[in-house]
Amino acid sequence: FDFAQKLDDLQVVYNYFLPDPVHPRQGKLGLTVTGGRDMLLGQWRDLLVSLKASPIDPLMIDVEGSYSLDGRGIGDAGLRTITSQITYDGGRWFRHQVGLTYDSRNHKLGTLSSMLRVMATRRLTLQNALTFDGYQHKVTYNDLLANYDMGCVALTGSYRQQTHEYRLDLSITAFPGI
Repeated sequence: FDFAQKLDDLQVVYNYFLPDPVHPRQGKLGLTVTGGRDMLLGQWRDLLVSLKASPIDPLMIDVEGSYSLDGRGIGDAGLRTITSQITYDGGRWFRHQVGLTYDSRNHKLGTLSSMLRVMATRRLTLQNALTFDGYQHKVTYNDLLANYDMGCVALTGSYRQQTHEYRLDLSITAFPGI
């Protein structure tokens, strides 16, 4: 190799993928490990491990964690954060996503978020988006929505906790291009 510049960064990435026989692009299991070294500063890059798994068709689990190999004055070496997202997709009738961030340095739950969609009937859909802040120990975001589809007209009711706003909308859905 002939380099015109000095090598200043080294990154190593390992990927493993186990395809699903039914859905080959989605896969049953995926693992990525990333790390490296900053040659100029003489410090290790954080080791990042990401795992994606789909043990059954409607369930997807995504977990990611970062590990510091050396302290940089901000804290000691060790586990930094863990984030995860679990999605259950029951098709048209039900979908729920739960996300979680854990701060291992402070031993606290960072945020917990939830996105829920339920189609109660063919015409009625209920949705809820919620975020809980573990540092403040309170719900910081909560949005509720109900949508009733009457064919060419839809009635939507919503409540937003942050602004204490109630809203009722009547929409014409007969002309989707307009």
